[in-house]
Amino acid sequence: MAAPPESCEFTSLAVLFRNHCYNFGHFVVIFIGSIFCFLFLIESLKGIIRRIYDFYDEQLLQQLFYAVTQSNEATCLHF
Repeated sequence: MAAPPESCEFTSLAVLFRNHCYNFGHFVVIFIGSIFCFLFLIESLKGIIRRIYDFYDEQLLQQLFYAVTQSNEATCLHF
């Protein structure tokens, strides 16, 4: 059996190298994309939590203001 020519071996190495770089490129793109997706998810959750906190904070302030005004009216009526 005759040995394959060297150009055939070089071509197969080039194809393997190209496929490896292609797969590695996909890995890098997916890895960086997943990091950005994770950061976006964290920022979205922080925004949602901040809105909930602000909503309840405003509700508590309104309740406190109502309680103070009611107790103030009751105090004024008592005296």
